[in-house]
Amino acid sequence: MAYVRRDGVLPDVIECQEYAALPYYLIQRRLVERHLLSDVPLVLHLHSPDFCITRANRRPRHRLPGYWVGRMERFCMLAAEGILSPSAFLARQVAGEMPQRANAIEVIPYPYVSLPASATMPQHGDLVFAGRLEPRKGVLELVEVCDHLWSRGREFRLTLVGGDTPFGPRGVSVGAWLRWRYRRRIESGLLTIYGAALAPEALWQRLERAWAVIVPSVWENYPNVCIEAMSLGKLVIASTSGGQAEMIGTDGDSGILFSWEKPGDCASAIEQALSLSVEQVQTIGARARERITALTSFEAVLPQRLAHFERVIADRHPRRTFPSLMPEMRTSPPSVVADIVPGLLSVVVPYYNLGAYLAETIASIVAASYRPLEIVVIDDGMPATRRRHSVSPRTVSRTGRRLFPRLIVERLMAEVGVVQFGIVSASGQQLVMGSFLDNASLFQHNDPVGSAHGRKAVRNDDTRSPLHHDVQPFLHLGFGKWIDTCRCFIENED
Repeated sequence: MAYVRRDGVLPDVIECQEYAALPYYLIQRRLVERHLLSDVPLVLHLHSPDFCITRANRRPRHRLPGYWVGRMERFCMLAAEGILSPSAFLARQVAGEMPQRANAIEVIPYPYVSLPASATMPQHGDLVFAGRLEPRKGVLELVEVCDHLWSRGREFRLTLVGGDTPFGPRGVSVGAWLRWRYRRRIESGLLTIYGAALAPEALWQRLERAWAVIVPSVWENYPNVCIEAMSLGKLVIASTSGGQAEMIGTDGDSGILFSWEKPGDCASAIEQALSLSVEQVQTIGARARERITALTSFEAVLPQRLAHFERVIADRHPRRTFPSLMPEMRTSPPSVVADIVPGLLSVVVPYYNLGAYLAETIASIVAASYRPLEIVVIDDGMPATRRRHSVSPRTVSRTGRRLFPRLIVERLMAEVGVVQFGIVSASGQQLVMGSFLDNASLFQHNDPVGSAHGRKAVRNDDTRSPLHHDVQPFLHLGFGKWIDTCRCFIENED
């Protein structure tokens, strides 16, 4: 704004990322004030919406402040005059969440200055993953696949390069979990975990020595490491769950593709890469360099970006209504709230595609000393094609034994809707709700106060770590039921 006031010249267009709702307050001021930039169109450039990557990282989206950040990101998408996405995959993901803007998203790759082609001879069996150690990056699934291949006698090494991040379902970091679970592979030299990002030049040198670079993401936008690896002329093994598949194109031509939806496909892709000769690896790498240069060079991208800006400017017109987000709940809650049973404690467990931990969670609730106790499992109705694990009435009833937990399946497709539905469905005078206990949590028992009031819902990291209280306001209407507002989690001592 200082430059605008000083020079008296307005920009033709404002471009901003959507992540963390960076332009939210600027958009608000442009809508409600006589602002200097009110007539300047705003283009939102998609990168990694928090409301998308939170689910991919196996964390509930209703928790604060993430829930409101997601709502603010959605508002920015709704109010922006133009929306750019670097990949068709990301455009489809956002369109599924924001169907009212599906036709407004234009796909244009990121521009990138190509790196010099690598002259280093690739070392056979040297596989490298570069990126944050994050659930959505597919690193957990990748190491599990490699562990099976090692057990079958395949000879190769895997190196993980990147900063560490939390692993919510286990209450530790991703790196700590991998080091604990696969410590034998680390000790034998088959698995190396850096645990920190490398400087760009050091990373490129490391990639140059690799036989193949792996991009195994379960959710991805348009990863720079894939661009860099292809620019160096490296063989890339990539999942189809992101823009990396669009960079590679046809499987086997400029890289090797696999799908996490096909059991064994990742292992087959790794074995295929290991079976290639040096000449074949170099040939695929050369084609990869040509393809990524054609896709991401400034000569290719800049004309597309300028044409997009011109269309946004030409289509700009005064807004007559204030943008409003559609309600997230896609089914209505019960018209009649369940009768409240005095003294009953209802434990509502929202199911967020984490069935691997559900039985353990229910068993820990059943072991609590407080009675009478009710358990209600709310399934958000995610399509089967997007599930990593399943939940069934048999799983719920078997783990609950004589308490007969209720399983309610509602196609709400939004965590806040699942939690709200749980409130009105529960019969207890007191509730432990999904903001504080989800299906990746364990219930601390043998504590009368903690069991009765839900103040000991803790995460399981298979270790003994200190508890930390995280107090936050509850954002749902409780219909006269007492709802605890304190949740606890495990923080790794490391």
